[in-house]
Order: sequence, then C-alpha cells, then structure tokens
Amino acid sequence: MTTTEQIKDTIGSAAGKARSVVRDAVMKAKGAARSAVDKAKGVAHDAVGKARGVAHDAVDKAKGVAHDAVDKARDVARSGASKVHGKAAAAPVTDRTLVIDREIAATPYQVFKAWTDPGALATWWGPEGFTLEDYRIDVEPSGHYRVKIVSPTGESHISSGVFRELVHNERVTFTFAWEHDGKRGHETEVTVTIAPAGKATRMHFVQDGFESAGQRDSHNQGWASSFNKLERMLTSA
Repeated sequence: MTTTEQIKDTIGSAAGKARSVVRDAVMKAKGAARSAVDKAKGVAHDAVGKARGVAHDAVDKAKGVAHDAVDKARDVARSGASKVHGKAAAAPVTDRTLVIDREIAATPYQVFKAWTDPGALATWWGPEGFTLEDYRIDVEPSGHYRVKIVSPTGESHISSGVFRELVHNERVTFTFAWEHDGKRGHETEVTVTIAPAGKATRMHFVQDGFESAGQRDSHNQGWASSFNKLERMLTSA
C-alpha cells in the first residue's frame, strides 16, 4: 500500500469515527431534549392542576360567603316584619335603616299613583294634624321635589329630594332631606316597593342612611302617621 492510500484510509477512518461521534451526540441531545420537554409538560400539568384546584376552592368559598350573606339578609327581613291587626309594624333593620310594611285595600296602580301623582301625594304627605302649605313635585327620573308642611303649632318643615327610579306599579326610589335655613341637611334614600297581596297591595317602605337610631325612630313616627292618611285616602276613594 502506498503512502497516499494509507493517508486516505486514515482520513476515512477518522471521518467515520467523527460521524459516529456526531450521530451519538445528536441522539443524546434529542433524548435529553425529549426528556426536558416531558418534564416541562409534567410540571406544567401539575401547575395547571394546582391552579384549577385553587380556583375551585376560591369559587366554593365565595359561594359559601354569598349564601351566608343571603341567609342573614333574609333573617333580618323576617325579624323586621311583625304584623299587627293586618298591618306590619315598623321594623328597623339597623340603626341606619327604617322599614315599614303596610297591606292596603287598594290596587298596585292606586298605591303607585298615590306616590307619583303630585295632587294625590299632596293629599297625604306629612303626619296627621300637619297641613301641606306648598309643594313642587316633578315626578320623573332625576326630577326634583320640594314640600313644605306646617305643624299644628305653626312650625314649618321643608323636605326635598330627587326621584332616582320609577318602575310603573312596582317601585319608587328617591332621596330625602330636611331643609334648615335654606340648606339641605343629612340625606337619606327611600325605596317604596309595591306588590299584589291577594285582593290588597303590600307596600314595603325602606329609608336608609340615618345618622342615628333616634333620627330613624322620629321618622318612623312621622311616616307611620302619614301612611294612615294615605290609607284613608285610598280606601275611601
């Protein structure tokens, strides 16, 4: 064998070994890559599973909290509705809330109209013995009202507010505040819900946002007396 042929054999053998080494390296690299991908998939799958578990737990806890809140609200509403001679007495939910229920021998339409017709409203607004001296009532969403009543001793009382919501024959919501020296005082919100109750109509009155229990109780007396007038107006019609 000549020197040239020996050199060629040596080069060929070296090239074969090099190709084998490269092939082995590529195979190992592919194996390592597959292993890394599999591990990454496993880690990702575990992470997704844990995240789903945390999310399910959070949803269950939120549902539990919401369910408890609804139950408490129902309990409060039930405790505030003791009936006296067919009429529910005022039942404060908190120091800041006044609730009064009445069942009135009239239709939902008549009760709704009593709250939304300026002429009808002027007939019963204000406690028994008080007279309505002046009023301006714009019954529409964002409409303003201002009413002046006078006590049996001649003292003037002015209330004003804005109508927030009017749902025909179902609901009236408005703000309420007394005026003192031309300035509006602390504001509360009133929601009146109207619903059929057999041949009568249930009127559910809620005034929320009082500053104290004493303030709430004084309004209880005034509204209860006003509702006596409202009921007489409707039942005598």
